[in-house]
Amino acid sequence: MSAGIDTMVSMGVNGVEFFKHPYEFGVRKAKEVLFTSGSLSARDAGRIGMINRVVVHDPVVEPAFLTSSRP
Repeated sequence: MSAGIDTMVSMGVNGVEFFKHPYEFGVRKAKEVLFTSGSLSARDAGRIGMINRVVVHDPVVEPAFLTSSRP
């Protein structure tokens, strides 16, 4: 790794969270994403369980506040 370049950030994932993915959507899919540095559409990420919900880009703040304000 070159000084000053965080390869995990350039891939679009952080290091700690990535190790959870095999438990969330299976070892084979996690390996595919890791080894190919591929990207997933929001629809595909939701389908395999990587994310809980997909919202339209513009009003994303309102659903986030509603979710975070729940007890």
